[in-house]
Formats: sequence, structure tokens, C-alpha cells
Amino acid sequence: MGRSARLFTAVGATATLAVVLGPQPAHATNFGSTACSDGPGSIGRWCVSLANNSTHAGNYVNLEETTQAIPGLSTAMTAALADLNGTDMVAYRDENDSVPDVWVQDWNYGTLDGIVAFVECPTDNSGEGGSNPNRWCRGQRAKFNVYYWASDNGYYDTAAQRQSVACHELGHTVGLRHRADSRASCMWEVAGDNADNNYDAHDRAHVNSRY
Repeated sequence: MGRSARLFTAVGATATLAVVLGPQPAHATNFGSTACSDGPGSIGRWCVSLANNSTHAGNYVNLEETTQAIPGLSTAMTAALADLNGTDMVAYRDENDSVPDVWVQDWNYGTLDGIVAFVECPTDNSGEGGSNPNRWCRGQRAKFNVYYWASDNGYYDTAAQRQSVACHELGHTVGLRHRADSRASCMWEVAGDNADNNYDAHDRAHVNSRY
């Protein structure tokens, strides 16, 4: 991954260095919802959430359709959804779903304290229930920061990099937390830092045990 002056990792977000933003205790299972909190500049309500069932639809909101866009990101997200289909979940893109499980969008959020992408369970979600670590949220938002494509920092430059970040953020929408034990998973705590662009057997086992 590229480097810049101030870069760190937050729960439910992809950043560029494994320096923790606020308390982030170790979790033996690396699975389960986390408490939601405001992101830098109070942008979003960031957290890891579960899906409410085994069918997971993504609606791409203006993805690659504005001047504030990351070329190839829709292909990367579709590949990430296909990889999630390798579990007991059924994941797919549906532009006609007005209440999808996940809204996917890209925009230039500026440096955003080093965050290149993040997932939120917004206050205007289409459904939320349960309590951590089993809280679910429908209508989550996976947001990708165009700034880190435009500034050529090495996060969205290749198809593999884009898929790694997309896979990482999609994982957060089904309860997968950061991994600190293996770069063989896209859930490695620093997405794209020589991490794979797919889920590994450990991730799949967690998803299958839940859904």
C-alpha cells in the first residue's frame, strides 16, 4: 500500500497502517458486530454489522457514474460478491432493489485521516435489530474514497487492489472483523497490504456458521 502522513485503521474501515483509532480489543473469533461510532469529521456511523439473513443484495449507487469515481470498482465489487457466494450466503447485485442489504458508492471524501473505504450502519437504515456481537443492519453503506485513487496512492490502481478493498468492506457487512493473523484473507487489518483479494477458509467458516 502507499503511505501518507497520517494513516491508521478503524473498525469497519480500510486504512493504510495498522495503528488503531480508539479502543479496538482483540477478538478471538474475528467475527461479530461492533459498536457504532462517528467517523472522522462525523462522516457516517461506522461499525461492523451482521446481515439479517443469508441473502445479501448490493445496489451500486452512482458507482463510476460521476466525475468523483473509481474506474473498475463495480467490477471489483461484483467479484467480491461472487466470492461471498462461495459460502452459504447468496450474494448478488440488484439495481432494482430499493431496500438492499448494502448500498455501494464511491465519492471523494478527501484525506479522511487516511481512510480509503468504510462501512456504516446509517441512522436511516431500513432495519436494525439485536445487540452486539449479534446486531444486524439492513441498508448498510459501503463507501469507497475516490481521493485515494485520484492521489495515486496504490489502493485502487490495479484490479487486484480494488477487489481486495471491495472484498474487505463487503466482509464487514456480514460480520467479518479485521484479521491480524494472516494476509491470506482480504480481511487482513490493512486491506491491500500484500493481502489476498478473497476470503479464506477461516472467514468462510464464520459466515457459514452464522448464515
